Amino acid sequence: MDVSNARNGISRYYIPKSSMSRLVGLLHTARLHVHTAFKCDEKHPICSNCSTSERPCKYVGKTKRVVANEAQPASITSAQTSATNNDDYPHQVDSQSPVNMLHIELLQFFNTATLESLKAHNEDLALSLTDILQLSLSAPYLMNQVLALAALHLSHVRLSEQKFYYLQATQLQTHAVSIFNNMCPEVTSENCLQMFLFSAVLGTHVLCDALTYRHDDDLNTLLDRFVRYIPLHRGLRVVTRPAITSLNDSTLRQMLTNHTLNPTSEVVIRGELAKLLSLIERAKLGTSLTKTYRMAIECLQSVIDGAKDGCKPTPSTIIAWPALVPLEYVDSLALHRPEAIVILAHYAALLHLHHELWIFQDGGRFLIESITQYLGSDWAEWLRWPNRELCD
Repeated sequence: MDVSNARNGISRYYIPKSSMSRLVGLLHTARLHVHTAFKCDEKHPICSNCSTSERPCKYVGKTKRVVANEAQPASITSAQTSATNNDDYPHQVDSQSPVNMLHIELLQFFNTATLESLKAHNEDLALSLTDILQLSLSAPYLMNQVLALAALHLSHVRLSEQKFYYLQATQLQTHAVSIFNNMCPEVTSENCLQMFLFSAVLGTHVLCDALTYRHDDDLNTLLDRFVRYIPLHRGLRVVTRPAITSLNDSTLRQMLTNHTLNPTSEVVIRGELAKLLSLIERAKLGTSLTKTYRMAIECLQSVIDGAKDGCKPTPSTIIAWPALVPLEYVDSLALHRPEAIVILAHYAALLHLHHELWIFQDGGRFLIESITQYLGSDWAEWLRWPNRELCD
C-alpha cells in the first residue's frame, strides 16, 4: 500500500464540534469502563491491578504515572505520554528511557502472527508493518492500539501467561484512548489514514474482548458490553468518513469501504433474512421500529453481498456491521427488545462462519445458544436459521 499516494486528493475536512465531542466522550467512557473492570488487590506499595490500569490506588498517598522500565514493561514512556500535546512529538526523545523489550516482542508478534492471521481471512487487507510504522510516527495512539491488539492475541495463544498479556492489552488500549482524547485530532490529509486504522483496530479489539472474555458467560452482560461498543465504533467511523470517502487508491479504498461505508445501492433482502423481515413485519411493531429493524437487516444483507462468489463474508466486513446499523437499533438492543436480539443472533451466525479465527472464537455460538435459551421456545421459528448454522 502506498500511503503517500493514498493521501492524494484529500485536503482538510472540518468535523462538527458536536461529533468530535461526542466521540471523545465515548472514548472517555470506554477508558473508564476499562478501569472499572479491575478491582484493587491491596498489594503494596501500589496494587498491580491499579498500576496496570493507571487508576489512583487508595493504598498510596500520591500515585505517580507509571513510567516504562524493566520492572513495569508494559507502560508507555513518560516522554511519549507527555508529548502527546506537543506538535514536535516525533522528535521528542527521553535519553533516560530504556528500550521496552515487551513492546518489541508485541510488534514482532503483530507482524508475524496477528497481521498474518487477519490477512489469511481478509484477501483485501493490503497492509504491511512498514505502512503501520510510517503512519504511527505522528499518531502514537495508533501504535499503542496496534500493540494492544497484539497483546490481546497473545493472551489467547500463551494460555499460561493469559492474565499477564490481557492486562498489557488493557493498559495499552487505555493509553491509546487517552492519547487520542488528549490530541482530539481534526481529520486532515495527514492523519485520516491513522484515524481510520485506529477505528478499525480499536473496533476489532473491543469486539474480540466482548466476545471472548465473557464475564460468567452471562448474556445480559455481553449485550450491555455490545451496546457500549457499537457507538464507539460508529463514532470513529463518522469522524473519519469525510476524508476516507475521497481516497483515490482503488485497492486501499476497497479495504476501507468494507469498514466504513453504508451500502451505496438499494439492498435486496433475500433468503433467510427475507424470512426474518417478514416475521418482523407481521409482528406489527409500528412504522418507525419496523423501519429501524429493516435497516439493520439490510446492513446484514450488505455484509453477505460483499462476499465473493462461493466465499463467506470476510471478518472485516462482519466487524463493520455494528458500525453500520442505525442508532435506533442500538437503543432497541439496549432495551433488550426480543426482535433486536433476534437480529443480533443472525449477526452471530456470521461471526460463527469464522469461529476458527481468534478474534471471534466461540462468540457466535455463545450468542446464538444464549439468545435461544433467553427468548425461549416461543421464538424458535425466528431463530431457526442461526441455530441451523451451528450444525453445518
